[in-house]
Amino acid sequence: MKFLKMVQALFTSAPRLAPADCMARVKAGTALLVDVRESGEWPGGVALFARLLPLSDLTGARALWKPFLTETGDREILVYCASGARSGLAARLLTAEGWRATNTGGLGEWREAGWALAKPSLAHPWPGPRRGSPARCDQLGSHASSLHAQPISPSMTNDILIIRSTALPLETVWQRLPEISVQHKFGVQASHNLREKMESKGVPFARECRVLEVCNPQHAQVALNQAIEISTALPCRIAVYTEGDRTVLATIKPTALLSMFNAPGAAATAREVEAAMIRIMDETCRG
Repeated sequence: MKFLKMVQALFTSAPRLAPADCMARVKAGTALLVDVRESGEWPGGVALFARLLPLSDLTGARALWKPFLTETGDREILVYCASGARSGLAARLLTAEGWRATNTGGLGEWREAGWALAKPSLAHPWPGPRRGSPARCDQLGSHASSLHAQPISPSMTNDILIIRSTALPLETVWQRLPEISVQHKFGVQASHNLREKMESKGVPFARECRVLEVCNPQHAQVALNQAIEISTALPCRIAVYTEGDRTVLATIKPTALLSMFNAPGAAATAREVEAAMIRIMDETCRG
């Protein structure tokens, strides 16, 4: 998937609902339930009636997702993962492409709401049951007689971005950010003033927005050794822009980026990089 397409998805809103809000639609066949976890996570159980379509395939070759989307029609796509982070990204990607997609959080939320779990059919992760047809898996539990989970309102919280804001002037933040990045062993690869760059090309752009690219070579080596395709998401980019009288710093969560690739061996590194990005941004904002 092209990086710009992913960035577009990050700024696309997608609904976030509780499973209790979605169960009737799945039972009626008007919505399709999709597990976007990776195949290694499925043997522990999946939600009954769920299609098994990894996020890495959605952001990659779409060997499974393409035929699924072809037959989706006008039905809503309800996605879940382990915690709601990857399903949030999947919902945004699908919504940006014009599909009706909703993030329903993690598998645990479906289980707690009383939805049955099932054994996955790993040999045939898709197609699953169509409208009105039975499930292609062995039921492990039964539906609860009463559902007490409350709907979750669409949230303004971004589960893909790390965002910080400060009263410090943008110029002060822009000066401090590279210095603090280096202190945390993230070297500066490049810096971009988007307003200046666009205006130099004859494109008016009124917003003040700059981007700093930083990288820790040791962490990059670990990630690239797991999957060279991760190079499309490197280096880390921290945006600095103004929002009213505040200066905002924002970056894509490294753990969210890693979820686009089949590289479980780099998970610990992604968490370390994410923790470092948070420290860098927090220290920059403190002044």
